[in-house]
Amino acid sequence: MLKVLYESVIPAETRKALGEYYTPDWLANRVVSEVVTDPLNQRVLDPSCGSGTFVFYAVRRFLIATEHSGMSLKDAMGLVTSRVMGIDLHPVAVALARVTYLLALGRERLNAPDRGNLSVPIYLGDSLGWDQREDLMSISHLVIPTEVGDQLLSGELRFGEHLLENSALFDDLIQTLVNEAGRAAGKPTRKLSEGTIRRLALAEADLPDLNANFVRLKELHEAGRNHIWSYYIRNVSRPAWLARYENRVDVLIGNPPWLSYRHMTATMQKRFKTLAKDRGFWHNETTATHQDLAGLFVARAVERYLKTGGRLAFVVPNSVIDRDYWRGFRRGSFDGANVTFSPSWDLRRIRPHLFPRGSAVIFGSRGPAADQMPATALIWTGRAPHPHATHDTAHLLSQALAACPSAPRTTPARPMPSALAREQVSYLACSCA
Repeated sequence: MLKVLYESVIPAETRKALGEYYTPDWLANRVVSEVVTDPLNQRVLDPSCGSGTFVFYAVRRFLIATEHSGMSLKDAMGLVTSRVMGIDLHPVAVALARVTYLLALGRERLNAPDRGNLSVPIYLGDSLGWDQREDLMSISHLVIPTEVGDQLLSGELRFGEHLLENSALFDDLIQTLVNEAGRAAGKPTRKLSEGTIRRLALAEADLPDLNANFVRLKELHEAGRNHIWSYYIRNVSRPAWLARYENRVDVLIGNPPWLSYRHMTATMQKRFKTLAKDRGFWHNETTATHQDLAGLFVARAVERYLKTGGRLAFVVPNSVIDRDYWRGFRRGSFDGANVTFSPSWDLRRIRPHLFPRGSAVIFGSRGPAADQMPATALIWTGRAPHPHATHDTAHLLSQALAACPSAPRTTPARPMPSALAREQVSYLACSCA
């Protein structure tokens, strides 16, 4: 329902410019079940979560596991928001994904008197990091520049790293800072109230930075620049925190933006070309128009958010698995991150087509060495259910595919030319309709 709402609110031209193609529920459910194998202990992130389809099924999978383990509702609700998270660039998508997260939790759990506090971990941010500073997190602090246009109004906002560990408490702190700064605008007050310090149990060591932040936010209010800081700080903090080595996740999952080079703005093309060349993804000028943002997005997400040993699964254009201009990506050697790929899913034979272009799902894990994407793929054939099929339909389809009795069929792999061709690749076939 929320995907339909989003598509009705945001014009098709805007979604195309952002490379947004939403994943059918049944496919998202199947992909989640493939890589989220230990939901109680794996931390899962969708870095391009859209309206939250992958997040929904990851949350549901976690909750099913908590019920089977006998975990109390209070403990489950306290743990889920640190196990399943999402990031997206579009504010409307973020708002809808937060609602989707609540729908995944369910009314009974949300209304339970013992559920405790809840902060929905869907954040507005640029996972790709086109222009974002990579050094927001210093050794012990989150440092946020408070630039407005070309003017640096009040220096930086600094928060001790430990304050970010509990997202609900951090959100409360930020909202309190912004509210008090607004009430103090035009007054000589230069520090937080004693009541706030007691209510939030703020440590004495944190007060110099927090009081300085209070003064900076007060100046922003006085300059008429008070409308975005609470939202901005809360959302920029979590992606920056997740990018730290010790905070990286166990599973990266989702559907990255599909945006061909020819549809990018001139500024985006210049930046894309630089980042692609740095990773050996840029093929040549003659195939430049076929280059796509999806591969670079996956690489950047792996580099920034996936821990060593962590797994990835992304829905991508089918050209990723068999076109020569994706050869650099298929090597699995990114900027400081190496991926060992496992066989992909080839979805182009499913009818009706799931996306405007042929699609595939790629799988892999981050490790000490890169390994070329295998010249094998699992071919899916048959008719797909409605894109917005219910959870029950998706679950039944997952069971049917998991129980597929078709024996693997392979054809001998021949030496591959520069471009992979289907008849020169070994394939496993599953013909379940």
